[in-house]
Amino acid sequence: ASAADFSSAESRIDGFQIKGAIAGGGIMVWTEAAGLRISNNRIIGNQGGISGGISLGEQAQAGTLYNNPNVTIENNQILLNGGIAGAGGIGIFTGASGYTIRNNYIMGNFTRGSGGGIAHEGRSPGGLIANNVIAFNEVFYGVPAANVTISGDGGGIFVGGIVPVGGGLSDGAGSVTIINNLIQGNLAGAGHGGGIRAAGVNGADVVAAPGA
Repeated sequence: ASAADFSSAESRIDGFQIKGAIAGGGIMVWTEAAGLRISNNRIIGNQGGISGGISLGEQAQAGTLYNNPNVTIENNQILLNGGIAGAGGIGIFTGASGYTIRNNYIMGNFTRGSGGGIAHEGRSPGGLIANNVIAFNEVFYGVPAANVTISGDGGGIFVGGIVPVGGGLSDGAGSVTIINNLIQGNLAGAGHGGGIRAAGVNGADVVAAPGA
């Protein structure tokens, strides 16, 4: 079967209560979801092997390229979700260029990876995180999560590139604007950045254009 074409007819997930998942998280967006809008939902008490609340793609898998441009996540309540290898609340992974996360309540989420509230992992340029309440989220680094080289950072927000298998420079994270958010009462239990953690945001991009 061929992939659905969202580019000509944008879709939305709107007005749902999504609760109590014990695997897979609340909403998992795999790929080819251009222009998807996730809005006016209550996503509460879900657990995911990647992210607890919402995932756009996932950590890079061999041979898999994700393409989820211009996704909007707005006016949601994302509460009390738990992630294992990804964010507690919202996980943004490589290929989600031009995403927007705005006007959400992202509260009380937990992960043993990085990004209790929001995690931007890998290269997704042009992201915007604005006008959200990001409060009382937590990360705690117990044992290393699968495919995660940096864990336990960013109680509220984590932004970082993904280091290739075998080491070396990441491709960077791409440009991200974080503006006009309330980031309060978040905890990085054994890592860095209770509020915001930026790690490996530049890499091979700087080597390729050292004077830029």
